Amino acid sequence: MSITSLYRRNVGGLDRALRLVVGAPLVAVGLFLAGGIWGEPVGILVALVGLVSLLTGISGRCLLYTPLGISTARLGATSRRASVCHDDKEPHLQRSEQPGASA
Repeated sequence: MSITSLYRRNVGGLDRALRLVVGAPLVAVGLFLAGGIWGEPVGILVALVGLVSLLTGISGRCLLYTPLGISTARLGATSRRASVCHDDKEPHLQRSEQPGASA
């Protein structure tokens, strides 16, 4: 496992949507109905699970998926930053084709 694998998107569209839809109510239930706002351990735990669900849904990255080798993202899907950095539209020149190179 390389450090760059931690930055790859590994949570796909449906997975992200479910995490967002489930995470928001879990935070609310944990804080208000289960008493997390008043320091109840069960409420705090439920709210934290909901918060992690929301954060992984927003970012598209799940740290638990990485060591397990799981990815629900489409093949070839990368983050926007990675797709900008690896632009293959520019032609790659051979050594003899480079300006100033002698043949």
